[in-house]
Amino acid sequence: MFESADQIIDQLKVGSIIHKVLLSETDAEVIDPKGYSFVKITQAGAAETRTLANGEQGQELWILCTVYAANVVVTPSSLVGSTITFDTDEDHWHGIFIDGEWHNLHTAATVA
Repeated sequence: MFESADQIIDQLKVGSIIHKVLLSETDAEVIDPKGYSFVKITQAGAAETRTLANGEQGQELWILCTVYAANVVVTPSSLVGSTITFDTDEDHWHGIFIDGEWHNLHTAATVA
């Protein structure tokens, strides 16, 4: 039986294969991770702050600081801990949102 590519793609869980990247380039921005797997932070000025909204149950998220000139402090709405500080180039944080809180899975950033 012949199926078109569209029919096959509709049957796949595309979100598990293709990950969306959110670019975060604005100081004091609220990062809304819903629908994203990766957040890329570009920071090229003075120290900055951002907030991270709650995710969806079971959602995993990577945050990567690709350009670093000064600290970027991310304060999630709900985190086991209180802040994530990116203080070197290529710092990253990997977390999962479970039962209303972000939980740390792996990090090179500072979680306090």
